[in-house]
Amino acid sequence: MKTKIIVMLCLTAGLVVAVFLANRYHWFSRQAQQPAQVQDLVPQPETKVYPEAFPKELVFDMSPIDSVSTLALPGGKQQTTVKYLSLNPSGDFARGAKQILEIKKWVITTGKDDLLPKEIVATKDSQKVTVSLSPIQGTTAVTVVYEK
Repeated sequence: MKTKIIVMLCLTAGLVVAVFLANRYHWFSRQAQQPAQVQDLVPQPETKVYPEAFPKELVFDMSPIDSVSTLALPGGKQQTTVKYLSLNPSGDFARGAKQILEIKKWVITTGKDDLLPKEIVATKDSQKVTVSLSPIQGTTAVTVVYEK
């Protein structure tokens, strides 16, 4: 009698294992037929854009923006700061920025006559722009502060 019980338990266990293995085989063969889906787990950097209130004439370079911030100042004024890294050397960037400002009728008050200015300040009506330049190995770190 004990032998029959042991044989029945072995057969039942064998049957359970066989069903389990058949299920796993079926599941894995279905997975192999479906194309693998790869998820990009690296977060993509947010694309920063110039604020609507930022004058297009102050976009000196099409380099990607590193940061944008807007600050409310006393008297209802607003200050917008844009930072980016330009691939242009600082001398070339400064010459181009000064030309654009003069063409667009900005009055340059600081950095006008410097060949390699660290800062260009210009005004137009009640607006003010400060362009700070820092040369970095053939490129230029640019900070544009616009006040209106």
